[in-house]
Amino acid sequence: MKLTEKKRIGVIVAEEVELEPMTEWLSRYHKNDYTWFSHRGFSIELDQAEVLFAVSGVGKVNAAMAATDLIHRGCVVLLNFGMSGGIGHVSRGDLVLVDRCAEHDFDLTVIGYQPFEKPAQQYIYHADPQLNQLAYDAIPGVKCGMAVSGDSFICNEEKRTELRNDFDAYSCDMETAAIASVAFMAGIPFAALRRISDDAGEDALTEHRTMNQAVETNLTDAFCNWLLVITKNTNKFS
Repeated sequence: MKLTEKKRIGVIVAEEVELEPMTEWLSRYHKNDYTWFSHRGFSIELDQAEVLFAVSGVGKVNAAMAATDLIHRGCVVLLNFGMSGGIGHVSRGDLVLVDRCAEHDFDLTVIGYQPFEKPAQQYIYHADPQLNQLAYDAIPGVKCGMAVSGDSFICNEEKRTELRNDFDAYSCDMETAAIASVAFMAGIPFAALRRISDDAGEDALTEHRTMNQAVETNLTDAFCNWLLVITKNTNKFS
């Protein structure tokens, strides 16, 4: 099968440091580097798919830009992984599969809308159930719940409580909902796997940095196992 005939899967990660634990695994495959809007990207071939990795940079605008570029490059699935703050039902180090997500910093409550609500537009995005089922098969013990995203690092117990109470959120990050929004508008399946790096409280920044600097492979090992299962089941996705 020619490369151009293979289905393309897009993977978005915010920072290079989140890719570092995957270095040894990636070294097994030939990488083709490319540049998109001055950002780094690369692709590898796995089974029946070509997998494109985009290092987006932190934040919703960067993440949405990466998602749009990957879709324009022909990706039929979008995946995301990275670190998240823990909001509820989780502990530091847990792996959490996203089932729903929303942008917690989108706020029109002053003119009568619900928290996170976008006028005449979808604002709670659902992960693809088939992708999530493949994750359950590949990642023993993974948890699953709501993720909220915004352009701020949450390290405040009052804000953490607000996010937990408004939507019973499991985790918070700065990219997931933006990627999900683009995928929803493009009509392609999306899913995300996050590792809880901190409790989103007063010590969140120190806890997050400590886990990032540890270069642990828990998250990337789980993600790679999931990705391998997905690439063996590309017939499920158009």
